Amino acid sequence: MIDEIRDRVDIVRVIGEAIPLKKAGRNFVGLCPFHGEKTPSFSVSQQKQLYYCFGCGEGGTVFTFLMKYHRYSFPEVLERLAQMAGIDLTPYQGNQEDISKRKEERNRLEALMAYTRDAYHKALIHSKVGEHAREYVKARGISWETAQRLKLGFAPDRWSTLTQALLRDGKSLEDAERLGLVVQKKGRNGHFDQFRNRLLFPIEDPHGKVVGFGGRVLGDDEPKYLNSPQSLLFDKSKLLYGLDRVTAHAREEKSLFVVEGYMDQVVLGESGIHNVVATLGTALTDQHARLLKRYAENVVIVFDGDSAGLRASRRSMKPLLAHGVAAKVMLLPEGEDPDSFVRKVGREKFLSQAEEALPMLEFFLDRFYKEERNLGEKAEAIEELVDVIRSSETLFLKEALVEEASRIAGLDKAVLRGEQKLPLKRPASLAPKPAFRASNATRRSREEWATILRLAARVEEARRRLDVDPVFDWFPDEKLADFAKNWLDQIQGLSDTDQSISGLVDAWGDENTRQLLAGAFFHEGEDSFEEDHWEKVWKDCVKKLLNRKISYLSKVATEADRNGHVEKAEELSQEVFELKKIAQHYEKGWDVGMDKGRLG
Repeated sequence: MIDEIRDRVDIVRVIGEAIPLKKAGRNFVGLCPFHGEKTPSFSVSQQKQLYYCFGCGEGGTVFTFLMKYHRYSFPEVLERLAQMAGIDLTPYQGNQEDISKRKEERNRLEALMAYTRDAYHKALIHSKVGEHAREYVKARGISWETAQRLKLGFAPDRWSTLTQALLRDGKSLEDAERLGLVVQKKGRNGHFDQFRNRLLFPIEDPHGKVVGFGGRVLGDDEPKYLNSPQSLLFDKSKLLYGLDRVTAHAREEKSLFVVEGYMDQVVLGESGIHNVVATLGTALTDQHARLLKRYAENVVIVFDGDSAGLRASRRSMKPLLAHGVAAKVMLLPEGEDPDSFVRKVGREKFLSQAEEALPMLEFFLDRFYKEERNLGEKAEAIEELVDVIRSSETLFLKEALVEEASRIAGLDKAVLRGEQKLPLKRPASLAPKPAFRASNATRRSREEWATILRLAARVEEARRRLDVDPVFDWFPDEKLADFAKNWLDQIQGLSDTDQSISGLVDAWGDENTRQLLAGAFFHEGEDSFEEDHWEKVWKDCVKKLLNRKISYLSKVATEADRNGHVEKAEELSQEVFELKKIAQHYEKGWDVGMDKGRLG
């Protein structure tokens, strides 16, 4: 069914609805929607049903585009494209009665949330009792236009304003209770309002649907800030306030500021800083890190300049670094929050100070290790960092963190890898520069590993060559090699006619590297696939993989020897020796009787 949808829809038509495209030779071109540019580098191939940006390296199929551009889930993309293709998904959706009930329930709850938002917004805009709320909005520097655009609301200081409105308009109090809008009275019949005497900020999901509220108290009551409770619609561990409104600004600026409160987010927007999102009273989670990585190249954490803000910055380290988010920390002066600071210094100085923000790893090591005098606290910081490294997504992300932490603070790499528990190794000034970086190994526009897989998919002899050359051992990442093996297993049983290029790309299991494979297939045709030429492309790619592997293992062997791990160093040196012999034979010509990479 997925293949049929892919075959029926035209990628040029789908992408053309989002961005203007012009015919240029065999392809269509336009300005890339994933990074700011003035000269078109975004290309769409109608023949291959692929897109690829020669500027930022984003690429994929029609499914990938809709998921990245509109932030749809895969099921949502399927549903939308199936409608365009005139395909009925009903036979594939399981128990239709259950599906219909769940969809009806969600639509009903979303409608109730929208009703509540409009009721509270009307109270802010028009009610007499909302006068002090309107004065508060003005005093906080929020324009009336912004208040109306964001549909800010006001919950009067009464127990049953919303409850009575719901009863009057025939809305379900049971549904309202499930969403945390009203609370049932203990031991008695009836309900009372959850939000009272608060300025309300509607919280929306990435598709712009209202899923909850954040309320700032207008008096001295506690808590100062109150969010909707967990519900079918609302999960604060997966939501960032303002994300639905700032995606275009994030793409343009290639960055996102992360603040702690919705008031900070709104006031920064009023100052002209629009690429800002806010957490909802919770520490940054793995889900937040994935969202941030999907929407922005760079992230700047801006938390309050007090001990609580410092702790929040520290808690943010693990999810951000473990998921490879390029994050910096902008710690404000003590007593300041983003709201007060930007109003005090203005937009330009705020952005100037953000430019000087320290990378998160450097900030953590400086503040909690190098400047710390308490030995117990220093040890705890190392233990925390080791936990982050162990939690990292890929092998080479772990290595990059180890290299950088060793460079910054002179920490022993074996300790950082969790191999042994030792203190300092040597001063940071003596730590060597890393000779191998994961980012360089996996993020080029035309990856050798991707070209090898393209050849294996398109040329039967190249696929058979994988039975002779242990290429997967030379991939830059073990996880990447596993994805490659699974991918080849998936496509091996397909005939050449069934292997559409876009289908091969969609079959790739890792969304973080799919655009690299898409780029390799998009370039297909520049490298000849004729019988007399594909070997040369293969050989060149394998030589580069081998040389990087040799360089990396040589570096690790040197480090092991320096740290006194003689047996490990000898083992690695022997492996380097074997790989160098293989590389020499590739230089001379590959048909030298190699069996599984060993010399005959």
